[in-house]
Amino acid sequence: MTGLLTKDFRLLTQRKSTAVMFAGIALMLTFTMNASFVISYFSLVGCLMAMSTLSLDQFDNGMAFMFTLPVTKKLYTIEKYIFSFLWLLGFWFTACVLQFGVMIVQKTEFNFFSVALDDVMTLFFLSFVIFIMIPINLKFGADKGRIVMLIIFAIAIIFVFLGEKILTFATGAFGIDGMKFIVDTGNFIAGQPAYILALGTSGIFIAFALISLAISIHVMEKKEY
Repeated sequence: MTGLLTKDFRLLTQRKSTAVMFAGIALMLTFTMNASFVISYFSLVGCLMAMSTLSLDQFDNGMAFMFTLPVTKKLYTIEKYIFSFLWLLGFWFTACVLQFGVMIVQKTEFNFFSVALDDVMTLFFLSFVIFIMIPINLKFGADKGRIVMLIIFAIAIIFVFLGEKILTFATGAFGIDGMKFIVDTGNFIAGQPAYILALGTSGIFIAFALISLAISIHVMEKKEY
């Protein structure tokens, strides 16, 4: 496990110029746009960089060589999840420090807990993106995986659009205010104690991660290199 983590870390740290470039862009955007934007931007960069290790491993029959070493497919898959989350976490934390630093320097008034909550939600969202991308990339490969991800996001957008139309139709045809139901449900959830929200969110996060990991392990066990 330590060897695999070291391998991925060195693969990405060799791209120092790329990381410096993205950091410079993030700093510029922080001063010229909403400082909160840098969290999403820089964290997304970290997410995509972590995912790039999958394509680097697959390059030039790298996977076939790797499994001649004392590395099992299950161990490899688990390491990808650990490394991807840690790499994302590092970029996210750096962006948070940059964000708060710039807001303090610019003397911007802000609610620390409100901003921190938005930042944590960004981390959670991109973690879910990782949990979706890893099994897809393992199944279809890096190039086809990008196409599959685009298809999935397109389908999700269509479902959101259709859902809005269905709610509008239901309101007019049956007098059912679906949007009000959604808003009321959101307000009910938001009104729960902080510890319940934290436990519920953590439970969903862990469950999604474990399901994604189980799928990825199953995909890897079926593959031949």
